[in-house]
Amino acid sequence: MNDGHVKLLHWPGMQEFKARMGLALFFLFFFYLIYGTAAYVADYVPWRIPVGFGFELSIPFIPESALIYLTLSLLMMLALFVIRQVSHLKMLVYVLCIQTLFAGVCFVVFPAVSNFPVRLTGGDVFIFRFADMLNLHNNEVPSLHVCFAFTLAGVMSYYGRLWQRLLLYTWSAAIAVSTLTIHEHNLIDLLAGIILSVWGVRYWRCLSARDCIPLGGCILTLGKGGEPEP
Repeated sequence: MNDGHVKLLHWPGMQEFKARMGLALFFLFFFYLIYGTAAYVADYVPWRIPVGFGFELSIPFIPESALIYLTLSLLMMLALFVIRQVSHLKMLVYVLCIQTLFAGVCFVVFPAVSNFPVRLTGGDVFIFRFADMLNLHNNEVPSLHVCFAFTLAGVMSYYGRLWQRLLLYTWSAAIAVSTLTIHEHNLIDLLAGIILSVWGVRYWRCLSARDCIPLGGCILTLGKGGEPEP
């Protein structure tokens, strides 16, 4: 963990910043390629798996909470100014791509369906309409929104002080709750996303600490891996 003497944010320099933005754009392309392909292919799968519990229908629909939902993009941009080495940022992008690919397979093989009613009243709230436009369909379990939020918080926490780590996880938790209050995801989706994020942070630790064990081995040895270099 950070010993508290290193600032969480830093400016990497213009040349290195361009490389970081290149990684961000690559991930954006990869994400929508897999995300969009999975949404299209899942339309042809003849079965659906219900994942909602009855008590979740009592969760209020708050379209304004889409504002919190959309801050995931800010959290992702923050990583460009927190992770010190480009090589470690590449490893994070690698982890996020694996998570995206795994989720894409799940969306097609186990297409889930929510039990929330059709969201009719949110159309009057611009921020909700914008968030709903960005979201595709057939992408319930796991919630990549929640997965990415907690993966980013877990990775960036290794560079922050205690209060900064708490802030990052509180931010991620707020994003997770917002997926419920805009009726985008059910609790099972959130749980699956958090589990996938735990693996992602552990695997990133294995890679960034140069303790590069095979993917399967990292799953079986979650307790291994040292701290990343500052």
